[in-house]
Amino acid sequence: KQAVRMGDWKAIRLGFDETLPVELYDLSKDIGEETDLAAMHPEVVQRARTWMREAHVDSPDWPVPASKPQNTTPAKSKGKKKSGKD
Repeated sequence: KQAVRMGDWKAIRLGFDETLPVELYDLSKDIGEETDLAAMHPEVVQRARTWMREAHVDSPDWPVPASKPQNTTPAKSKGKKKSGKD
């Protein structure tokens, strides 16, 4: 996950892959980050993308895994379901 603050703006990308979407929030009006304004402010999103790219520094202490598609479906349980009768 990457995030940058620019004044009242907060931009978030859920990974380091530059093709992933960036969410944008105006913290002066939406402290709970509930309304993504990225589509309404593409110029702010582009500035945030630039900052994310330029500010990222590889570190052996915080390795970033290679980009791969993220699984958005929950993992299935491999164990048997308990019937409640023991």
